[in-house]
Amino acid sequence: MTASYFNTCVNQLFGRRRSYTWLEYCWARPDDPDMLLESAWARNRKSVIERRLKIADGSDPYRDDLASMLARLTLNERQRVEMYRNLVPGECGDLGQTPDTHAMFSRDGELGTVIKNVGILWNPCLTPERWITRKEFLSAMGFPITAEIVATNQGIGCSFSNGRAVPPSRSRRSEGQFCGNAFHLNAVGAVAFCLLLVLDDFGSQSEVADSRESGNHILRGQKRDLQSNSSSARFATALARKPSSRRKTS
Repeated sequence: MTASYFNTCVNQLFGRRRSYTWLEYCWARPDDPDMLLESAWARNRKSVIERRLKIADGSDPYRDDLASMLARLTLNERQRVEMYRNLVPGECGDLGQTPDTHAMFSRDGELGTVIKNVGILWNPCLTPERWITRKEFLSAMGFPITAEIVATNQGIGCSFSNGRAVPPSRSRRSEGQFCGNAFHLNAVGAVAFCLLLVLDDFGSQSEVADSRESGNHILRGQKRDLQSNSSSARFATALARKPSSRRKTS
């Protein structure tokens, strides 16, 4: 099995045109528990406490509204907000990275890779402006977080789902490490599914036969849906009839 054959399999079954942007995942409201936790974490940092005192006495250079999320940023983070505004207006920027030497920001509706130690990713497109929460990051990576997503997922949630007990070892930092530099769950599922279709050595012989028959059934449905595209239809037919290319081992 070649890499190009496998890529064609994944793209044929799961490829589709993107019809949304990362903004769709910024669902947290000001009164959501996740947003309140983020706000409390940021406000209680020592440098932010000191800055808020300067905002109150008028000596802070930005004089942000104390009720805003801008007033929960350190002075360095606040400066980087302005740098990103000048560099890439309307784009989301990582305030943990210096914009003039190592800028990390979104482009044309596509969010860049979330790094493992992601800090504050400032989102200027929301009203009011704020950063993306940890739960929103996890939601964007495919984890079932909100009750609506869990319901759509036939009631299946995860340890990060809203309403689940939070283990004492979990922190804001550990959540960022969990979702940073990771593959989207749907991408992992698509690859695993296609592996089951094209490889012969998974499980017992009966399990292999069942998985292959299930895959053939899906591909036959794909063929019917793609009759207007002769090349796609030929691929679906070839994949459904593909003989075993792996040598049996004892």
